[in-house]
Amino acid sequence: MKKPLLVAVLSVLALAPTMPVAAETAASPSPHAASHDGLKISVHRAEQPGVYQVLAEIADSANGETSAATGLFVRPGEWASHSIPVRNGRPAFELSATVDPTGRLAAYMGREMADGDPRRAYSGTLMVTP
Repeated sequence: MKKPLLVAVLSVLALAPTMPVAAETAASPSPHAASHDGLKISVHRAEQPGVYQVLAEIADSANGETSAATGLFVRPGEWASHSIPVRNGRPAFELSATVDPTGRLAAYMGREMADGDPRRAYSGTLMVTP
């Protein structure tokens, strides 16, 4: 009884290399960049030792084109924030980010504002570009 099952499993395994694998055809996203609808984030080492630069591109929600770009510098283990003031001095976009003490992983939070009220929120983690 066990022998036919073993033969069936071995037959399937023998055919496996000829079967298409969906994961091989799809490109995997880079762990060194984060992308959301309306926001792209990347983090890399700055020229100054022990400092990292976080770059953000904000896209217009109406047409998808880049409407603003910003960056900030952060030291590992600390949070840094930056606001892009628009619309009567109220922030149109707020970005906060940190890099872990090892310098390998970054976390970020972003918030798009419309007339002072939160419109969209973003958050995530990504690897620091080596």
